[in-house]
Amino acid sequence: MSIARDPLGLSVARVGWRCAAVVHRVGAPGVSVAASVLAGLALLAPLAVVVLAMKVAWIEPALRDAERRIADSGTELRRLAPRAAALPQRAATRDGPQGYAADLGRMFDIVRKNGLSAGDVQYRLTRPKAGGEHMAVTLPLSGEYPDLRKALGELGAMPGAELDTLTIERQDIADARVVAQIRLTLREDGR
Repeated sequence: MSIARDPLGLSVARVGWRCAAVVHRVGAPGVSVAASVLAGLALLAPLAVVVLAMKVAWIEPALRDAERRIADSGTELRRLAPRAAALPQRAATRDGPQGYAADLGRMFDIVRKNGLSAGDVQYRLTRPKAGGEHMAVTLPLSGEYPDLRKALGELGAMPGAELDTLTIERQDIADARVVAQIRLTLREDGR
């Protein structure tokens, strides 16, 4: 088989010709320096792997410690702001307008059960032209995001309740708590 028809043989021959050209240009001293550098790199590679492994072994405990401190900060926040959140006095006594007492009671039970704290709740009665009566409830809440999300799901599942607006803010990215402003419409007929 000839070299022209053998692609692998042709490639090997080209590499050999290029190596011979490099040796011819740099000479024997250049080749010996290049070989020494490559040998040195080959000897340093295992050392570099050992050093990197030692650094990783040193970083892993620090990383686990940081993760533990972050998890503990959430526990500390829950201790400082107890799950049995204090609701406003008017909301706690559930003395909203008649016809809505049961819905308001369920709403505040959901808030309390999910460990959220409520700010000053605002109530407003509206009478649409189509008839009937609705109550708009503006409910400022604060708590952890998963608890807020669960409470929103339960509030949305209440019969006769519609979620009109929702605003969520986190004051600091490291803070586990969020502040939310919710506006619900409660229908007296429960539809």
